[in-house]
Amino acid sequence: MVWVAGTLLVVLGVALLTVGPVSLVVAFLPCPINACPPIFSGYYAVYWSEIFAGLVMIALGIGLILQARRIQGSLAAQHSTAATSSPPAPSVSPI
Repeated sequence: MVWVAGTLLVVLGVALLTVGPVSLVVAFLPCPINACPPIFSGYYAVYWSEIFAGLVMIALGIGLILQARRIQGSLAAQHSTAATSSPPAPSVSPI
């Protein structure tokens, strides 16, 4: 379940990271010479927030995927130790 959530976050993060720059280019204002607002102005803040949200979602998704792998590894280790921790079968010596 954690792996699925991490994968979903990575996919949504990549989508937001793609939509942000595309929207930034599409919504670029036609402006007169030397009168364009700077790219970091408040007008473009919505698009920058999409980019940063995408980066955060990708980072969280990768973290969840790594955590899911760690959980799966620890469960596999517990399962293999539980199977081998039983006492050995008694041996019969020949007469």
